[in-house]
Amino acid sequence: MNQKAASPEFDYCGVGTFAAMTGISVEKVTHWLEIGMLPSVTIGELRMVNLDRIRRDLLKGKSGFTEGDYADKDSRGSFRFS
Repeated sequence: MNQKAASPEFDYCGVGTFAAMTGISVEKVTHWLEIGMLPSVTIGELRMVNLDRIRRDLLKGKSGFTEGDYADKDSRGSFRFS
């Protein structure tokens, strides 16, 4: 049987992992998260890139990412899961 192995899909990844996957510096990825250019979640003290949200938005036709696209801060300044 000739089945192609499915590649694993992850919903979230760390800033360093996202930087390594994309070839973008950790500093730039961190800045993009801070200005709401990329979606993120904070779990405890750990900030993670929301890959699921990026994937869903790209499948819906999103063609670019700009400052404020993911400004999902609540009134306490914490990032929500969305």
